[in-house]
Amino acid sequence: MGVGMSMSGLVNFGHDVGGFAGTARPSPELFARWVANGVMHPRFTIHSWHDDGSVNEPWMYPEITDIVREMIRLRYRLIPFLYTLSYLATERREPIVNPVFSLDDALLEESDDFLLGRDLLVASVVEEGQVTRTVTLPNVPDGWFEFDTGTHHDAGTVTLDAPLDRLPLLVRAGAGIPQCELPAPSKEIVTTQTVDNSPHTIVLYLPDGNGHSEGFFFDDDGHTYGYRQGHGYWLTWTADHADTTVTVHTHVEGDYQPPWGTMAFALRPGDTRTIEVVVKTATSD
Repeated sequence: MGVGMSMSGLVNFGHDVGGFAGTARPSPELFARWVANGVMHPRFTIHSWHDDGSVNEPWMYPEITDIVREMIRLRYRLIPFLYTLSYLATERREPIVNPVFSLDDALLEESDDFLLGRDLLVASVVEEGQVTRTVTLPNVPDGWFEFDTGTHHDAGTVTLDAPLDRLPLLVRAGAGIPQCELPAPSKEIVTTQTVDNSPHTIVLYLPDGNGHSEGFFFDDDGHTYGYRQGHGYWLTWTADHADTTVTVHTHVEGDYQPPWGTMAFALRPGDTRTIEVVVKTATSD
């Protein structure tokens, strides 16, 4: 349903995590998996109305509260990525949630996997008691990388570790995923204002050897339509990579000065190449 809605133009959607109505709340395991799925949608909410008057809350199962907290922190960490996808959906009519067959028409069979944009594949665990997840990866140049480990996989069927505290995410080779660096977990509440004031980094998932990649990032004040008059932050980047080095060239347009400062770039986990960032200014050649 979600993929169909997104492809039909209703892009800002999500599902009521934990189930909206009924007589019973989900089990701790189902709730943890449901949260992990929900945080990867444009709209995320834990929302319910039960016949017995109970409600679903992030802390309703103490034994998994830490897992729920970390999944929500993952969402906040990826808000720069989700916000860029929201801009592309608004201005270019690009769906936020995409089917895997949008990258590989051999994968037309119905699947529980979906893509955020074209770069991040979400492989939610949907079967009880599972600690691994089998995924069929679309056939794209240079394959895919695991988001958190940087492990590379060629296109085809792979089985990934998926304990209760891990959502399998895969990044298309050559992509860059914008993220913010949240403060360490504490009693301080993380909000979108935290994201606005936290350092931003585009993590590059580049294949080994020689190649060229490019990407896009957008930000603005988040409250007005000022970006339509140029009060925004449009960043384009290109990356040329070789065996030992990566050179990133950036270009920024718009007069918005983000509170988080200057965009940083980093390489995926396990990529030990040297990275250099060259910033193009108005006086650059």
